[in-house]
Amino acid sequence: MEYILFYMLAVVSIAASVMVVAMRRAVYSALSLIVCFGAIAGLFFQLGAYPFLVSVPGTTG
Repeated sequence: MEYILFYMLAVVSIAASVMVVAMRRAVYSALSLIVCFGAIAGLFFQLGAYPFLVSVPGTTG
């Protein structure tokens, strides 16, 4: 089950990152970027990197 979720999130993040570059409209590109960030956050969550996920938003603001 974990492998299936991992590969699904990996495919979604790769597809969304390609769509960020390929989209002609900025709004669609930004929405694809949000999907890509969500998929990568899911990968980090699955790997158990909870302290990293909590500390990253604090460093950008």
